[in-house]
Amino acid sequence: MMNAPMTREESVKILGIEKTIENIQDDVDPQIIMDRFEEMFVNNESSFYLQSKVYFAKEFLMQDHPVELNVSKYNPDQDGGEEAEAEQAEEGDKKKSKEEKKEK
Repeated sequence: MMNAPMTREESVKILGIEKTIENIQDDVDPQIIMDRFEEMFVNNESSFYLQSKVYFAKEFLMQDHPVELNVSKYNPDQDGGEEAEAEQAEEGDKKKSKEEKKEK
């Protein structure tokens, strides 16, 4: 049995942030998304299934925001903390430099 992809509405409900926005299509503050993700990820540490739902809800909502804001020690591809933040900031700076060079 194949599941359908996660929807925006489902993502908002999983993270419990539906009351922080008036319309389901409104942008959600990335800090709220990350705060709820970390809180719910820790609270569901006994269930890999629930943690994966929380993770994919966060990923779905964060796809509209800069990658530098999607930093967490609970991301599987990051160590979290200052090192990961510094690396992502450096990557963002490199990307901006390349874009500026293209504009010239």
